[in-house]
Amino acid sequence: MLAQISDRFVIRFANENRVYDLSYPVDFISDNVLPNITEIVTTSSQTSTSIIWTTDEFADSGIEFGTVSGNYVSSVTNSLFVKEHEIILTNLETDITYYYRVISTDRSGNTRRSSEREFVIPEMVFVYLPLILGP
Repeated sequence: MLAQISDRFVIRFANENRVYDLSYPVDFISDNVLPNITEIVTTSSQTSTSIIWTTDEFADSGIEFGTVSGNYVSSVTNSLFVKEHEIILTNLETDITYYYRVISTDRSGNTRRSSEREFVIPEMVFVYLPLILGP
């Protein structure tokens, strides 16, 4: 009978044309430090908003957002573990304030949420200038 094997941390190295894999249970790593979230930048256009941030360790990416402060009814995630994060929100309404939090979870399951931030999708205003033709 085979016992359940826990998640492993694998180190691979080579010595004299031979490859060795050293496997350790993730529990031995004892990572209990939350990823640090910095440099949150929001850029909005008439059709979408891009939210970019950085973490000090590899982590996944997520945004919780909604139109009422503290009530995040929607979310978008990306499970790829990176240090430079970007989530693009689309199909948003103009002239409405959206509230959001950035979320990143590292490989050990430590999750950090940013403080609440907000953005507004600007309404597109068209200005028609008269066409003046010379004589």
